[in-house]
Amino acid sequence: RMGTLSEKLRALGANVLECPCIETVELEDTALLRYELSEPWDWVVLTSPAGVPAMVHALERAGRDMRALYGMKFAAIGAATAKELQRYGICADLIPEVYDGEHLAKALLQVIEPDERIMLLRAANGSPVLPDILRNAGVTVADVAIYETQYRTDTKDILHTQIEQGTLDVVTFTSVSTVNAFVSAVQLEDYRKFTALCIGKQTAAQAEKYGMRVKVAKKATIDSMIDCLMEDV
Repeated sequence: RMGTLSEKLRALGANVLECPCIETVELEDTALLRYELSEPWDWVVLTSPAGVPAMVHALERAGRDMRALYGMKFAAIGAATAKELQRYGICADLIPEVYDGEHLAKALLQVIEPDERIMLLRAANGSPVLPDILRNAGVTVADVAIYETQYRTDTKDILHTQIEQGTLDVVTFTSVSTVNAFVSAVQLEDYRKFTALCIGKQTAAQAEKYGMRVKVAKKATIDSMIDCLMEDV
């Protein structure tokens, strides 16, 4: 997920150190997905680009294909997720103006019909914000985990060294889980030695819990993150 951001930053003259702190692992158990597909659903909601191939592969492991979702409408949390859907021939029916769970939930509530049912396909232990808003509004939601994010520790030594030496000015975070994974890896006493450039408010709030100095992109996109970074240059 950092590739595009890294390339664009390097093109602007930044010295970029890529240290991914999480990796996506698709879940093998498709029993829940098979169960959910035995009932009629009106919307499929995807909250990350990684969720799109995970959905396709989960269907394959369940002995199904994309025809199992025929007639359903698709909501994507952002442009990158919608672009990934297009690779499989699906145009997103809904993309919120602000790319986060809260705004996606509110956008869905504006367009769904009474009694329409939503199947949320996403990471295990995802933020409760999206399903909670929908359920509190009386919407039936199936929160189906099709992949999980796991912490990586292979980059912790170089990260710790760079931060302690003061050679890192900015650390970019594209999700709450990247913040948690980073903290788990480096285990610093002081997280104010760099600026945390965050893709959205939820990610920024998590970074602030650890005392990080935070800058937040106005929109949850890579380009907006870069614009935010360049404001003080």
